[in-house]
Amino acid sequence: MQDDDDDAVPLEPDHGSTTVWSDNDSENVGRLLSKHDGDIDKFLADLFGGSCSYEMARRLAAIYAGKLGLTLKEFMSKYRKWKRGEL
Repeated sequence: MQDDDDDAVPLEPDHGSTTVWSDNDSENVGRLLSKHDGDIDKFLADLFGGSCSYEMARRLAAIYAGKLGLTLKEFMSKYRKWKRGEL
């Protein structure tokens, strides 16, 4: 007879990720900006990736706009330019 605990899900699943998350967003933004030679447009194009929904852009704006020296309106304006392929 099998014990029910044999099929239990581990408490800490291993997803194979080696990513280490940091809560130091300002430092991370600085590193990413330097990767793009300080070009905010290139930074944002990389941040938006291949596809980015409006809702995701709003969440990203809340996190990154101030750290990039942009208002929420300016951040979303750049998002709309990116959507049109102008960024």
